[in-house]
Amino acid sequence: EIKECDWSSDVCSSDLLSLIAPSAILSWTAVPANAAGAAGRIACVAINRPEQANSFNDDVIRDLVKCLAEARAAKDCRAVVLKGRGKHFSAGADLGWMKNAAKLSKEDNVKDAKALIELFEALSQMPMPTLALVTGSAFGGAVGLTACCDVAIAVATARFCLSEVKLGLD
Repeated sequence: EIKECDWSSDVCSSDLLSLIAPSAILSWTAVPANAAGAAGRIACVAINRPEQANSFNDDVIRDLVKCLAEARAAKDCRAVVLKGRGKHFSAGADLGWMKNAAKLSKEDNVKDAKALIELFEALSQMPMPTLALVTGSAFGGAVGLTACCDVAIAVATARFCLSEVKLGLD
């Protein structure tokens, strides 16, 4: 089933949100045939934690990897658009999640780090063009997500920051 993506909207597909409200949403929009006659779809992947400035945790990472895998597997996917739902693209890693990581075993921290690497690699190695649409803030790992895309488009007021060294998590 094709879900139309409203590019000007906060949400790519409000019908999808009413089902479960996962931390990342995949919706589709049909694109007309090109000069060679090939039609297709564009995958719209939206980070869905607007109340937390779309900060990511293990759920967001897992859901984004799942959305990207689905887009990669779609034979008619011509491009992937990544955006944040709400005011911000993403505040990067959820600070509470990062603080809890200090209590995890070394093995669990390595597992979390490998999951983030899997996300970055999945995005950077997509076989079709990827586009980051950045509004609001893109901090920390969100700068990494943006860098993994082939093209990034940001509004003039977007803010990019690698602030990890200033956090001093304890």
